[in-house]
This record gives sequence, structure tokens and C-alpha cells, in this order.
Amino acid sequence: MLDNYYQKWYSEINNSSKLKSYTLFKHTFNREQYLDFIKEPYLKYSLAKFRTYAHKLAIETGRYTNTPQNEHLCKSYNFNLVESEYHFLL
Repeated sequence: MLDNYYQKWYSEINNSSKLKSYTLFKHTFNREQYLDFIKEPYLKYSLAKFRTYAHKLAIETGRYTNTPQNEHLCKSYNFNLVESEYHFLL
């Protein structure tokens, strides 16, 4: 049963249009070890919001306004780049 669940989970995240960045970092169904090393609650909270798409980056807020994805542009720099989680981190 667990193997079926893991396969379903992996398939769903890899076929989701919303979880593109998530699939870059998450490959296995397990608790992330780095959570044991982050002691500050606000940092864990911020990271959890980022990982669960509860942030205010244009890639997420544009979904609420039905803005086409290619128009979810970064407002920090004038490079006309789509503001994704990957773009934000790098």
C-alpha cells in the first residue's frame, strides 16, 4: 500500500502545473533533514510558507488574478523575467 501511495504522490507532483519548482527540490516522500537544524521558529515558518506556495511572489499571486503565467514578472529587477520560486532563490 505504501508503495502505491508513494507512486501516486510522485505522479501527482510531477504532473502538477503548480508544483514545477517543488519537483526540482523534492524527489522522495520523507521528512526533510534540514528541518532538524533550523532552530529559529520564524525561519521554519518562512521556509514552510515558501515550500507550500503560501508566499507573495508574482508566480503565485498572478494565479489569483488569472494573469497569464508569462506575465508573472519579477518586480525587483527590470529584466522581464517570470518570477518563480527558482528565480527568487537564485
